[in-house]
Amino acid sequence: MFMKFVICICTYNRNLSLFGCLKSINNLYVVPNIKIEIIVVDNSIDYSSFKLVKKLKKSFKYKIIQSHEKKRGVVYARNKCLNEAKKI
Repeated sequence: MFMKFVICICTYNRNLSLFGCLKSINNLYVVPNIKIEIIVVDNSIDYSSFKLVKKLKKSFKYKIIQSHEKKRGVVYARNKCLNEAKKI
């Protein structure tokens, strides 16, 4: 039996910070019975984080789910994260 741990990240035009955050998560030591999944919700107009996350996914040890929230505001982005988390 394992435990699932979902990390939700909301971003808006902060690719450098997002890159550092995801790299740190990828370096985490996790006990064998814990499964980590990451949800990244981009709240920008131009989907600026999608290329970065797509590139990182190739070498990432955890599953990353990308999503976009077109309504501006952290409240909408957080709600999008919660809705995405319910799907997995």
